[in-house]
Amino acid sequence: MSQAPPSSRVDSGTPNAGNIDETSRLPRICAVGDNVIDQYPGRGVQYPGGNAVNVAVHAARSGALASYVGRVGSDAAGQQILEALETEGVDCTRLLVVPGETARVTIELCGGERDFRDWTLGVSTFTLDEADLRHLAQFDLVHTGEASGLDEQMETVSRVVPVSYDFSDRDLNSVRHVLPYVSIAFFSRSSESLAEIHQFVDEILASGPEIVVVTRGAAGSIARSRGQAFIDQPVEEIEVIDTLGAGDSYIAAFLSTLLTTDDVSRAALSGARHAANTCTFIGAFGDQYAQELAAHVPSKVPN
Repeated sequence: MSQAPPSSRVDSGTPNAGNIDETSRLPRICAVGDNVIDQYPGRGVQYPGGNAVNVAVHAARSGALASYVGRVGSDAAGQQILEALETEGVDCTRLLVVPGETARVTIELCGGERDFRDWTLGVSTFTLDEADLRHLAQFDLVHTGEASGLDEQMETVSRVVPVSYDFSDRDLNSVRHVLPYVSIAFFSRSSESLAEIHQFVDEILASGPEIVVVTRGAAGSIARSRGQAFIDQPVEEIEVIDTLGAGDSYIAAFLSTLLTTDDVSRAALSGARHAANTCTFIGAFGDQYAQELAAHVPSKVPN
């Protein structure tokens, strides 16, 4: 499968590969769950995206053997997502095309910051089956997130493979039932003080995960592994074009580097660099995947 255009990459020092049967010990990451078509009416274009899709793509760009497990609809939008993943060298063995419509979200840009408008989930929510679980067992780590609707299956998944989870801005009480099954927890916080974030991280660590990372937008990120000191990682200074996908690319690079080096500090630095690069182009992983924004046409569902 072809590699991503060089302009979309950040050099990680590790070659990309999209074949999970490779014998080398590149980190193996499988992203599971949500996908979506990000529609920009102001520009008349749409891009493939979604937390799990974005993490899979950026993991491949970071040098990992990456795979994506999910469901897309039997429409042009689903084909757009599938083709983008394959172009990026992401294994799509368990990306299934099912009758129905692919998820969509409308996005407006305000000074580079994204503003999500209306959306539809389409066929993106699903339940992992036995074939999916067997596939996950091949990997070093599985990543999913709060948008994927798989909370009730996290205990099952954690018995197969360690779990990374993007909780976004959810509070502690809303995630207590999932935390015991998560090895690496990611959160987003932009308004809390440093002291509040430190307390929050310690509460999360006490609830199950081995590593907690809190991304803070322009304030950088805070990471801590159990029993170790806090790591305060500043952002890389760049001219922001579009922040869509920045957090997902941070996660992907963090995980890839962590699995390679077992060093949380190096992982946070790698995450910051990849997130900064993602902010320099429109869309979650590049303008080369833009398609003209089509009028919404329901997909054909077989009789």
